[in-house]
Amino acid sequence: SAYRARDDLTTDITVNVLGFSEVLLASLEAGSHPFVVIAGAATEVGMLDKLTIDDTAVDDPQTFYDVGKTVQSLYMHQFAREGWLHGCKLKFANVYGGQSSGESDRGFLNNSVTRALSGKTLTYFSNGTYTRDYLFVGDAASSLIAASTNQDFTREQSFMIGTGRGTTIRQALILISEIVYEFTGIMAPVVSIDPSDDLYAIERRDAVIDANRFQLGTGWAPITSLEVGITKMVQRTISGSQ
Repeated sequence: SAYRARDDLTTDITVNVLGFSEVLLASLEAGSHPFVVIAGAATEVGMLDKLTIDDTAVDDPQTFYDVGKTVQSLYMHQFAREGWLHGCKLKFANVYGGQSSGESDRGFLNNSVTRALSGKTLTYFSNGTYTRDYLFVGDAASSLIAASTNQDFTREQSFMIGTGRGTTIRQALILISEIVYEFTGIMAPVVSIDPSDDLYAIERRDAVIDANRFQLGTGWAPITSLEVGITKMVQRTISGSQ
């Protein structure tokens, strides 16, 4: 969580920077020389003046959360320069489909599905036209596997990972409300609210990910549409509560 990181810098640094380096050091002490695939975030490149983002975008982290992700990359690359290990980094678009998060700024679609199934209102800021690239968790997982099984191509590289398809936040929430209604008869209203005063500027970005370089080099491709992914989430949640 970007806001949790800002509110507790000591814990954020301890877990995400020192903790990461300690894992790498522990593997070396155990005699292992692993290929490390870092799960990063597309937001590490900061605010850009273009909608589509590809691997040419330069890191410009604008939250402590993203700073920590970027520092992990620097440590991994330095470990590689020392000849201690090899690895790569995947910078993910908005991943959804896993478990709901306790943080308000993480797992937005997951939490929205949970709210919709309870008939609670789904909210978006302003007019809800901020565009996101939503990547299903299964596709994110398969990209991690593709990165680790194509090491000659991915070694010491950084890749943007997404679907290449943009959806506004309002459109995504309306889709959730419609799918939940289809399966349960519960109608969750979708309404606009004013953003909080301390909202990070990065929350207002528009971003669609161009993952063509990674796809061509590994053969990976996202296979789950947003509608199918949300449907899977709704079905799983319903079956789990019965």
